[in-house]
Amino acid sequence: MEKLYVDAVGEKVKQGDVLFTFYSPDLVKAQEELLNASRTGRKAIISAAKQRLSALGIDDAQIQQIYRRGKAKQHIEIKAIADGVIANLNVREGGYLTPAQTAISAGPLDHVWVDVELFERQGHWVKSGSQANMTLDAIPGQTWQGMVDYVYPILDPATRTLRVRLKFDNPQGELKPNMFANIRLTPVSEDQVLTIPRSAVIRSGAMSRVVLALGDGKYRSARIETGREAADRIEILSGLTAADYVVISAQFMLDSESSQSADLSRINGTDSSPVTAWANGQITDIMANHRMVTINHQPVEAWNWPGMVMNFTLHPSLDITALKQGQSIDFEMEKTAQGDYLITQIKPAQSPADQVWIDGQITMLMSDFNMVTLSHENVESLKWSAGEQNFEVADNFDLSPFREGQRVRFLVTNQMGEWQLKQIIPSTEQHPVAGGPQ
Repeated sequence: MEKLYVDAVGEKVKQGDVLFTFYSPDLVKAQEELLNASRTGRKAIISAAKQRLSALGIDDAQIQQIYRRGKAKQHIEIKAIADGVIANLNVREGGYLTPAQTAISAGPLDHVWVDVELFERQGHWVKSGSQANMTLDAIPGQTWQGMVDYVYPILDPATRTLRVRLKFDNPQGELKPNMFANIRLTPVSEDQVLTIPRSAVIRSGAMSRVVLALGDGKYRSARIETGREAADRIEILSGLTAADYVVISAQFMLDSESSQSADLSRINGTDSSPVTAWANGQITDIMANHRMVTINHQPVEAWNWPGMVMNFTLHPSLDITALKQGQSIDFEMEKTAQGDYLITQIKPAQSPADQVWIDGQITMLMSDFNMVTLSHENVESLKWSAGEQNFEVADNFDLSPFREGQRVRFLVTNQMGEWQLKQIIPSTEQHPVAGGPQ
């Protein structure tokens, strides 16, 4: 390397500017071969000599200069082939170059690419051509409009994220390489779907439901199947029509009353089902002053009930102090003349080995990303030492009722060898104690 005309990365260059000059014995020899070929007048040899010089980085103008000079040039000039900004500078004056070495890389900044990563559940919203808005902390108060240029076909196996490349115009050159950006993408969907406000959905276990307003002060709970979520709206796959009216606030009280009458699956006409039935469920709330418990129970085949959350009154012979929030139980219930449901017997349920309840505390909550970090003591059944666990929950898992620092009781299940978070309920314990199958 004889002379370097570029001082630093980020310097602007124009087409035709000399970037550096260097000496190469191979280039001197190639020039002499061209001159010798021109003297012979053999076109094939001349063409081959020109091609070799072109392959070595000599442009047509420089080749014409060699013709005019009539002798080989010892120091070769390398020029910028287009306007741009120096991105990499890997040479110094006096240094040596190799054929495989990239001496200088440069490119225009009239348009810039922005690389973003999306969660895999968000990938179906984004397509090439989708609109994108960008803001920068470095340049507050300005917004750039761009588009999705390319969606990569595979996910990152380490982060499980989808990489997307965006394209933005940069006529003033304000956007610099390696800046951090805040991106807002506009989802693309051609489907006509039914949506309701997120606040209208009541989630419990694997079931989602809403409270329907029937008119004349009457309400009824209805099971629904939810789909995609965006902002404060949730897609409804089944269970509702566009003509239905749903309650979007205070619906938990209405749903509790509705659940007591089991109207999610009540069959019109005479009820010929047995007076008593056994069920399996999990205690989600204890109202000791009223001798009542709220249970998220499994389907009850004897009464043709689906799984649901209901309030039950305990028989006077049962000890309510022996029950614990989050506990799984087998229980016998009977219908009363008043239409209520009375629990007459309770037995501890044997949870499968792949399902464990644990007492702990929320140390970090990232609702926007459906992630939560939970701390716990030793869990002997899982051979977990005291520490923290990070969990990613499903889109329909509502984390909004919880807060960081809150003591909770959480259920983990073994899915294909991986422990996944399935449920969280507020804890009544004063200190987090490791749990086991219950």
